[in-house]
Amino acid sequence: ELTNDGNFCCDGLVFADRSLKAGSLEAKAAYAPFRLRFADGILYIKNCYDFKTFAGQTVSVSVEADGESVAKVNIDDATTAPGNELSILLPDLPADCLYGVYANVTLKDGDNATTLQLELPADRRQLVKQSTPAAIEETADGYAVMYGENGFHVSGKNGCIDKIIKNGRSIIKKPLELSVMRAPTDNERNIAQYWYCLDIWQGENFDRLFNKVYAISIGDADVTVTGSLAGVSHVPFFRYVQKISFTADGCAHVELTGKIRENCVWLPRLGYETLLTGKNGDFEYYGAGPGESYCDMRHGAPVGIYRSKAAKEYVPYVMPQEHGNHTAVSWLDMNGEFVVSSDNRFDMNVSLYSSAQLMAAKHTDELKNSDGVHLRIDYKDSGIGSASCGYPLDPKWRLCEKEINFAFDIKLTD
Repeated sequence: ELTNDGNFCCDGLVFADRSLKAGSLEAKAAYAPFRLRFADGILYIKNCYDFKTFAGQTVSVSVEADGESVAKVNIDDATTAPGNELSILLPDLPADCLYGVYANVTLKDGDNATTLQLELPADRRQLVKQSTPAAIEETADGYAVMYGENGFHVSGKNGCIDKIIKNGRSIIKKPLELSVMRAPTDNERNIAQYWYCLDIWQGENFDRLFNKVYAISIGDADVTVTGSLAGVSHVPFFRYVQKISFTADGCAHVELTGKIRENCVWLPRLGYETLLTGKNGDFEYYGAGPGESYCDMRHGAPVGIYRSKAAKEYVPYVMPQEHGNHTAVSWLDMNGEFVVSSDNRFDMNVSLYSSAQLMAAKHTDELKNSDGVHLRIDYKDSGIGSASCGYPLDPKWRLCEKEINFAFDIKLTD
């Protein structure tokens, strides 16, 4: 049309059909009339109203440790005055945990309820892991570690896990490879020219990525790769060492260390991705959910245990773009076939579409499902921000560190 503002004509806090999106829930959490803090065993709930007390409202507190409820407190008709704090002495809490202890606080006023989450202090203990190494066998095109009909295969060409084998067949169609690309959002319309091959003079060409392998060394139970990532016709922006160690309990431990080039632009994300067989993509995870979340947009996505599938992860933005990320993830169970976990929280994404597909499509009807399920396991994703017509993303939400240390486990299930 002659008069057209592109997908900006559909911009707003809700979708065109008035359904809610992650931004809606983030706004609701930001506007919540209370705030939380914790000290010396007491949870404080501050009344942020200017004139209204908590009278006639219900305050519900649920404390969860590693996704399991350990305490509940309900208070009806609290009379906390504006600007004051309601104090609740919580029952004895776990001194330690595997993943985290959280207080979920809901303030209900008639039909309207708002929930905020606060992480409580607790020592995180390490998972007890099987340390017995598993023997590596050489194959025609790489290296295999087998546990009967299950196992892993590592490419002799690039040192990536190119097969995760269950019942004698691989359940991945593409190798588990390093990547940094994600389909730019509206808010990234300016920074995208520095990321991708949109401006041939200044982009890092992250969407035209080459993984250069300099050396592969094989130990009794591990494969170590020295390599670098670079956009086509560019000097490397990431030089890394990747070590994959195998243990007898069906686990592959991936360690990635490296350095980002000093004058490189901040990254959209950094992690691994692969294509799984099957279209269902059922999964369960412990992290921020149930909707999408990013490091700067997760107040409306409390940490907990959630179940989903690839098709449900799609977010129908009018112009296809990056979506469906989950941050603060401790473990991910993919359809009962394998579990990804880490001692440090990570980001993950399960989708029917690749980043390249999303980037190429300008309308939702142009998207065609891939022949499988795309899985991303990320060290970190940059935030979303609001730079489509506002300030650039705050540096604290950018993936701009230069020293990278990332480790996670892939454990085959029985």
